[in-house]
Amino acid sequence: MEQLGLPRDLFLGMPVLSLQGNRFLCIENHRGILQAGREKIVVAAKPWGIEVAGRELSIVRFTKDYMEITGYLEHISFLL
Repeated sequence: MEQLGLPRDLFLGMPVLSLQGNRFLCIENHRGILQAGREKIVVAAKPWGIEVAGRELSIVRFTKDYMEITGYLEHISFLL
């Protein structure tokens, strides 16, 4: 992986989270949405889930392996 210049997390199928302040979260390599609401979004990922809690949450972009969440992000936790 490293010799080819490939990021280890992407090669192993692990999720990649990019956070911009407390208003924008990008999740790459997700496995789908388990729950979606204005105060909580739960995303399936390998090998655990990701829970995003806050206010006025919204999924503004969604593809098979990429999603963007906006709103007032208050808590991000990994569900084992």
